[in-house]
Amino acid sequence: MLSVLVAGSLLGTAPLSTNPAMWQRLPDYVRLEGSSPTPNIRVELTVDTNGDPIHCNVLQSDEAKGFDNRFCIVPMRHAHFRPARDEGGQTVVGVFSTDFRYRTDRGGHGPRWSDYTLTVSALPSTRQFGMIARVVTDDRGRVETCAIDQSSGDARLDDLACRYTRSSLMLAAPFDRDGRPVRAMRLVSIGFSTAGLK
Repeated sequence: MLSVLVAGSLLGTAPLSTNPAMWQRLPDYVRLEGSSPTPNIRVELTVDTNGDPIHCNVLQSDEAKGFDNRFCIVPMRHAHFRPARDEGGQTVVGVFSTDFRYRTDRGGHGPRWSDYTLTVSALPSTRQFGMIARVVTDDRGRVETCAIDQSSGDARLDDLACRYTRSSLMLAAPFDRDGRPVRAMRLVSIGFSTAGLK
């Protein structure tokens, strides 16, 4: 059992919510306050090394700004996390992002927004066209490490996405409580598309 835990820490972990029920109730709370019946909103929380949220940003939204802010107020007051750990097992600042995206069919929640999309020559026959990578960024937002958190189902696409992420992706570095940019662990959602190829 110890060897499993050590191996896991070497891969690092993103912040993990310890009260997930709050996130499930949040869209209902905001709708009661006057939001649209089907909000499409994505928020990002910076989580400190104690597991407490210290910043919240609305990344994408189709709501009015006043309702956007409500998706930050509740998590900033009530959310708590198991803090992120880097590949060496040390607690680090982490970035937690989640979205509230609804479809009109009976499927309920739609897929996550992609942080970026890679154009590829062909897609596999599987229905999964995206992956989630676990990355550590330095205090300038440069990617230091990339590991697969959720596979696309195709090892070649996963490898391509991590190679691109390490060599070319720059992300905005989060800030600590004193406003200084810091090294951080986060999950990055990567989509794949053949659009634009001739």
